[in-house]
Amino acid sequence: MKRSLAAAVLILLGLASSAPAAVVWRTGLGIGPQHINDPKIRSTYGQQAVFRPSVEAAFGRHLSAGLAYEFGYRRDGRIGIDLLPTSLSMSGINLALGYEIPIGSAALYGRAGYGLYFYKQTIDGSFLVGHEVDRSQSTIVAGVGVRIRAGRSFFLSGEAEVVPLKVRPYDVTVDLGGFRLFFGAGFVLNPPAGAR
Repeated sequence: MKRSLAAAVLILLGLASSAPAAVVWRTGLGIGPQHINDPKIRSTYGQQAVFRPSVEAAFGRHLSAGLAYEFGYRRDGRIGIDLLPTSLSMSGINLALGYEIPIGSAALYGRAGYGLYFYKQTIDGSFLVGHEVDRSQSTIVAGVGVRIRAGRSFFLSGEAEVVPLKVRPYDVTVDLGGFRLFFGAGFVLNPPAGAR
């Protein structure tokens, strides 16, 4: 899984370096709530805002490829009839291709790609020693959003992202997937000539 992600990153960098004049680089930071599908997990741990820094290469007016890292979900709770202390944390890396439609100073876009997500659950209790869950799972990611130019190099953005993520740490399937709503801002690192 990690090798596939590393290969995808190298391909992205290779594409960008092969036509530097045609590539526009953007970087941004999004913040928003993470919703988990599984009702038991959601009731135990709840929601929390997560962060997503990203870097993106735009090829022409419509196509792009980007790399993003989601982090910040860590929640504590109580679980089982004994109400044992427990914690859950998640983070993920995703690489996606995008297509955007410029409309004046804004752009509507959709993106889809590959994600590698890491999840860790601990439950305190002497009889559970050695049963900590610390694993990763690959999946697809997809999102739609809008980016609004607020200057030559600055933009605001909003995106809804869906991550299907069913995992099976033991003999039960748990749905850690869900959706995120990101609101953020970013910079165009090398705005094209004529941009305002």
